[in-house]
Amino acid sequence: MPEPATLLLTRPRAASERLLRRLEAALGAPVQAILSPAMEIVATDPTPDLTGATALIVTSANGARLAGDLGGRGAYVVGARTAEAVRAAGGEVLHQAPDSDALLDHLTAHPPQGALLWLRGRHARGDIAGRLSAAGIPATETVIYDQRALALSHEMRAALQGERRAILPLYSPRSAALVGGAVERCGRGLHTIALSPAVARAWRQAGGGECETCTQPEGAEMQRRILAALRQSSA
Repeated sequence: MPEPATLLLTRPRAASERLLRRLEAALGAPVQAILSPAMEIVATDPTPDLTGATALIVTSANGARLAGDLGGRGAYVVGARTAEAVRAAGGEVLHQAPDSDALLDHLTAHPPQGALLWLRGRHARGDIAGRLSAAGIPATETVIYDQRALALSHEMRAALQGERRAILPLYSPRSAALVGGAVERCGRGLHTIALSPAVARAWRQAGGGECETCTQPEGAEMQRRILAALRQSSA
């Protein structure tokens, strides 16, 4: 019987631990995994000034969790987990889009009344506020958290560069760039799964090579693909 692949988790530790628990529950068995976060989420503005914003734009669950009590304020969001975090923070989800481009398409097709405020991390893509402003929709942005880089563990780097089978899910262009830049080369047994084409591009640009890419940038699809890869490696 072949040795099962090792799952390489580089998300912030709490997110990696949640994912690992869900995968083990779905498989009904322990998963051999290495956890080494490529970055940590650090609040930069724990009490953002929301005055003047008719509604918010929130593109990550971190943005909602670190914004404080939203007090019923409406928000346009990206992804199901972000929607859950907005509701947990006391906000109302006005529209949920699968990615930032789809959200921009919705907002330009259905311009809201009043000004929008994008709650974002220091490293973000899409220039959402700028593109909305250019389309005549008042929008500003505020950085409320940083995605601070962390050094990968020796064990993680060895697994990324080794010959044994390993599965590497990547959830953001930032993490893809950090992980790709931390290794000299990727091992022949590495199977990388990118959440979106933007993540896949960042991985290739960092020298990571080709990867499997989710059709929809959703955590549920990523989990299905990870489970399929784990099952295939054990077959």
